[in-house]
Amino acid sequence: MALSLLTPRQFPLHPVTVQYAVRVLRSYPADTLLMYIPQLVQAVRHDNIGYVAELIVWLAGHSQLLAHQLTWNMETNMYTDEDGKNKDPVLYDALNDIKKKIANQVEGAARRFYEAEFSLFHQLTGISGTIKPYAKGEARKKACLKALAEVKLETITYLPSNPEAILLEIDYSSGNPMQSAAKAPYLARFKVKQCGVQELERIGLEAQSREKGKSPPPEADLNELRRAGGPNICWQAAIFKVGDDVRQDMLALQLMQLMKNVWAGVGLPVCVFPYRLG
Repeated sequence: MALSLLTPRQFPLHPVTVQYAVRVLRSYPADTLLMYIPQLVQAVRHDNIGYVAELIVWLAGHSQLLAHQLTWNMETNMYTDEDGKNKDPVLYDALNDIKKKIANQVEGAARRFYEAEFSLFHQLTGISGTIKPYAKGEARKKACLKALAEVKLETITYLPSNPEAILLEIDYSSGNPMQSAAKAPYLARFKVKQCGVQELERIGLEAQSREKGKSPPPEADLNELRRAGGPNICWQAAIFKVGDDVRQDMLALQLMQLMKNVWAGVGLPVCVFPYRLG
């Protein structure tokens, strides 16, 4: 309901109702708001007063994972094309300004966590662009395995599509280019530890809290987490590709997740397994 008050599609915009919506949204935990990031970012289209922009900056300042996810989504929505060349005439300047404000307020351990996560993200997605010039088949497969082998996990990070699980290991033999007429997607497997959004953020910041060169505490030490094992550790596959607009896919999957939550809430044993996009 609060989100619907930020755009004029259901109700006329009014400063009082927008302020009420902002106050309500500030009360929700980060793991709830993660699902509605596309709607939050699109609400900037109608943000003539600036309340939504203030809300996004505030949310990013109170949750590092929200800051990461909001930044990724804004980077996508600043452009109208898949290659990121045509600026959105309404959103580009507004989102660019919000993105700068979020980046400027990130300091210390939060800054180092942010940089580690974005560095990993760019390395993994960049492989798709690296292998694209190679012919499909064995040549592209070898290029994929070589590029994946160069990616190293050195601190606490996560897959953008799964902000509730710590990345422990990469299966370097799993890099597998997939069939695509125009893109060069590839699949890779990762060993992850499921811990929840809030716990991952706490551990991620703890891992970056020590001075450079000093080891993090055991609970935030990647090597210690690898050795510890536990029932929450599993292998997870993900597909990476550059230059592909998945915004419509995100909305469809969001609707599936909402219906899954409704069915689970009323006790209906309907099997729905929407995958995640980052």
